[in-house]
Amino acid sequence: MIWPFAKKKRFNPRDIAPDGLFDAHSHLLWGLDDGPSDRAGTIEILDGLHALGYAQVAATPHRNPRMFPLHELRKIETAIEDVAGERGDLGPEIVAGGEIMFDDSFIDDLENGSLPRLGAGSTYLVEFGAHPGAIPNAFEETVFLLQARDIAIVIAHGERHYDLQQDQRRVDLLRKGGAIIQIDLMSLIGGYGREAMKTAWLLLENGSADLVSTDLHSAAHMDKIAESLGELAEWDEAELVRLASTNPRLILAGDQWEIERHE
Repeated sequence: MIWPFAKKKRFNPRDIAPDGLFDAHSHLLWGLDDGPSDRAGTIEILDGLHALGYAQVAATPHRNPRMFPLHELRKIETAIEDVAGERGDLGPEIVAGGEIMFDDSFIDDLENGSLPRLGAGSTYLVEFGAHPGAIPNAFEETVFLLQARDIAIVIAHGERHYDLQQDQRRVDLLRKGGAIIQIDLMSLIGGYGREAMKTAWLLLENGSADLVSTDLHSAAHMDKIAESLGELAEWDEAELVRLASTNPRLILAGDQWEIERHE
């Protein structure tokens, strides 16, 4: 007989994703944005991700000049090298990236090479403001034109943007143009509010999500990441592998057009 009040067995991602998990969106580097304030905080996040079975993680500090100083791309790489040198072979491997606030200067900054790429390919992680109308009406065309130049756009935490919460058709149009939709794991358990949770599950059920990421800023949320992974696995183990392992691995390796998508 199963005791009805027994706690759930802790979910182990390695049981269903033997290649490990891959994270394309995190704020684990210290002193660059609203992530950890010191090096110890970065190490704590990496230790937590290692325990959860993450093989690789992208450090994606905010690039939003209205909120944070603009750092040279080399500063991100230097911080990664510093931490990697201490940890040696202890995972996860860290790769460089950035979370870019889309604004009027995006295309110019893209052309002059000042924007951080996500991993090894020509992929950029982009976010928008939280207010209605933050995603420009012509953004679908921008995404399509960039795709024609072999440049991919990953829309960060698509479930948290008001414009996409209110209009699933925009999600479909963006994806048809080549956009890749990323969901924050903690949205699955209400970590960013009811509307974000509702939209996250709607995107999953409609097959409109292309990857899930931790968007971690602190090791304090590691248990919530573990809980979210467990919820996703309980819903569909194959989808957890696609969203948290296969697709982010391909994106970070520069094979962004090879990801598994539901059309």
